[in-house]
Amino acid sequence: MNRRRGGGKTGAGKGRSEGKARGYGRGEGPGSLRPAAAAKKTAKLDTVFGAASFEDIHALKADAARPLTRVAGSFEAGEYRHLLAYPCPREASDRPVIDIPLRPAWTQDMELDTLNSKETESFNAWLSDIYKKYPIEDLNYFEHNLEVWRQVWRSAFERADIVVIVLDARIPLFHLSEAVFTHLREKLEKDVVLVLNKADLVPPASTKLWDDYLSQRCPGVKIVHFCVPKSGSGRVEQLPCVTELLDALKSCSVLRGGKRIP
Repeated sequence: MNRRRGGGKTGAGKGRSEGKARGYGRGEGPGSLRPAAAAKKTAKLDTVFGAASFEDIHALKADAARPLTRVAGSFEAGEYRHLLAYPCPREASDRPVIDIPLRPAWTQDMELDTLNSKETESFNAWLSDIYKKYPIEDLNYFEHNLEVWRQVWRSAFERADIVVIVLDARIPLFHLSEAVFTHLREKLEKDVVLVLNKADLVPPASTKLWDDYLSQRCPGVKIVHFCVPKSGSGRVEQLPCVTELLDALKSCSVLRGGKRIP
């Protein structure tokens, strides 16, 4: 698939994250986060989160030790609350849809320092506005590193013709951003493929219900179940799920000059 040129001067570098996800120490939680800190603190593609309070962390650890028991009839098609044995809030229903930062307008002849400064200023303003607009309890972990968002802007939003969103089949909604998906489909009009990764770890009845739910939530989007066997058990390119993914990509179209091209 062809890729458009976009902002090559300020590319984020490697396409994979380097290092571990990071938070902030005592006294530096979301309530006291200075927006500029996240943008300047990390230059690589490390994921940077604002940290929850110690009280919240201990409460989550205690809740994680609670036994999970499924209720009879819990697998009801079309109702996401019944697909899991634990709470799974959904954006736009149980939680607000949190805005995403968008790249400010730029031109090919713009100086690198000018462009970087403009992006940093816009990102910091967005981050500050998020903490002013939403109560802390309404915020999930979200990316605070500008370099990661730059990678998203250039790779997914500007250069890619088709976007693959990888979801963990055990809890797909955790990785499905309503704002990102809506921006890709409605604003940029790109075709999207949803991949339910690690599908072999989930009962078939559950993945079938996720298929039904995601088909209703994301009409017209291809959904592929994906899993990779243990190392040495076969070549990845020979797996049926790889063929299914390639077929899904081939069925997509790209936007060229306002026209759809298969």
